[in-house]
Amino acid sequence: MSSIEWGRGSAFNLGRVGKYRVERSNTAQGWHFLASTDTQTYMHVDNVFVKTKEELNDRIQDWINEK
Repeated sequence: MSSIEWGRGSAFNLGRVGKYRVERSNTAQGWHFLASTDTQTYMHVDNVFVKTKEELNDRIQDWINEK
């Protein structure tokens, strides 16, 4: 599995891994993500919150592996 390539600057929370576009968000509850493809927007909105960006990257990779 390829690694997540996160954007820079104003696109800091937008990334791409394989055929998926991912967006991470940090709230008072922690980090979570949503995933899209080039043809389907918001195909998955994750309802699990984690404390760190590293844990989030692992969570995204796990979700992709399940697909």
